[in-house]
Amino acid sequence: MLGDPAFNRVYRRAKDWVIRQQVLRLYQKRHDRAGFVSIIICNLWRIDRSLSSPDVETFAWDVERDTWTPSPSHYQEWPLILLLPIHGTRSRDAALDDAFGILRLALYQVVKVAGYASLPKDADRHRRFLACFTVHFLARKTSRRRFGLDHSRLAAAMRALRKNLWTDVIDRQVLSLASSMVGFDNRLGLNDYLRCAANWTGLKQVATEHRNCIPLLEDINPQYWTRTDLFSRHLWVRGQRRTTVVDRSGFMRREAQWHRHYLASLDSKADFRWLMQAPVSVVGKLKEGVKRSPHRDAMTRWVRLLRRALPQQPVPVLAIHVATNYLSHLSVEADTDQRLLRAWFLECRRLWHDQGYRHFRMAMRSPGLGQQLRNTLDWLRHEGRQAGLPDKHMSWAAIERRSEEWHERVIAQQDASAPQYSWDAPLTRIEADGFVAEALVDTASLRREGRRMRHCVGSYDAQCAEGHYLVYHLSAADDEFGERATLGLALDGQQRWALEQIQGPCGRPLSQALRRFAFHVTTQVNAAITEREAA
Repeated sequence: MLGDPAFNRVYRRAKDWVIRQQVLRLYQKRHDRAGFVSIIICNLWRIDRSLSSPDVETFAWDVERDTWTPSPSHYQEWPLILLLPIHGTRSRDAALDDAFGILRLALYQVVKVAGYASLPKDADRHRRFLACFTVHFLARKTSRRRFGLDHSRLAAAMRALRKNLWTDVIDRQVLSLASSMVGFDNRLGLNDYLRCAANWTGLKQVATEHRNCIPLLEDINPQYWTRTDLFSRHLWVRGQRRTTVVDRSGFMRREAQWHRHYLASLDSKADFRWLMQAPVSVVGKLKEGVKRSPHRDAMTRWVRLLRRALPQQPVPVLAIHVATNYLSHLSVEADTDQRLLRAWFLECRRLWHDQGYRHFRMAMRSPGLGQQLRNTLDWLRHEGRQAGLPDKHMSWAAIERRSEEWHERVIAQQDASAPQYSWDAPLTRIEADGFVAEALVDTASLRREGRRMRHCVGSYDAQCAEGHYLVYHLSAADDEFGERATLGLALDGQQRWALEQIQGPCGRPLSQALRRFAFHVTTQVNAAITEREAA
């Protein structure tokens, strides 16, 4: 194999093990053990589900000892089988892709045990070795290849494996808690489910006593899950101590996806009480943000900042979710930062209380309250904090007004130093079907359009000046607050203007009527050019 005796020995040994162990047998269901049903995958991984409880026991086949051994709790070497979200009926090709993924991992596990790591260091030969080995076993069975795989039977086996996982292994309560642990918007794999089911006693205890803290279990070492004081004040409040168990090595799983100890103890009892009372979705959102932060004490600082900034009156959970995205830009020590965030929370509460949740949710969409918070943070960082603003008497309207004034000054300075272009348009104004299109024919008008519509059309001025691009502002003819859009036309290969893009404010979807008007504008522009050329 590849002209090297070492590669030949590993190849032969791995091949013998694959055949003897029947590794290509994707799925089996057995009742060999009293009180359990067993699901066996590739004769390398085994799940024993208790018939009387959600508990599972997992085993991995030890190829060298020729016996089943308890599987490590991290399940990193188990196949990735996606459980959630469910995308409806999976096609035969999708089932085949899933099956091939499992079989490739199984073959690699056998090759690894056969001595793959001890082979001479040669990346190209290693790649060719694995390719030859997998192709040999996974090639499709044809009239010329007697010992290939029957792909139709393989797809059926994959569907049977999925079906029996859901009917014989998956428990609804464990699945719900596992989904809450990884995040309802994230993917849930079989390895995540097994980690929860294999530690069901501890998971059930946390779900009973501190259900909102379930998301924090994702990267906590499962051996701590059964501790009765896992979410006690003694473990999570540092006080006068330098560290607690939460800060020390071993509390978080070594196999966690984020190889950094992001969980940290808190400074005060008040911070701990806030965390223990926070909604489960807020704790999950906070965990995801802390994971992305490069700072070791991000969790300690962010919990303290949210506790201090949130008003005593209830605030929509969605507002806390959005605010979590920007906590890295705020300083917990600065009173100005806390005042700004508190004013924003109060504005969110006012909209929610006065006009209802539906109106508040629409106001959160960009360029709404979320975008306003982002803009005011720019002002705070560059001007407000140094001036001691916002002070304790400023409302959100006053803060936003200061922010807009600062942004206008910055843009004016940038415009003054940038090149200024102007150009002509075939038609400067087109009106039809209740809409009007106005040509933008200089740099200043393009940049005003970009600021007004919250997109990047202001950067197209050089292309427009060169005659390669045209931009029109579309709006309702008689309604100041009606639908608006920016239309971009580009020259095609035949030197005709073609609709290149049409964007609403911040990319919002547009009505079919406005889209038809955009095509009408394109037709009129080309007609005007044709008429001019004929003259």
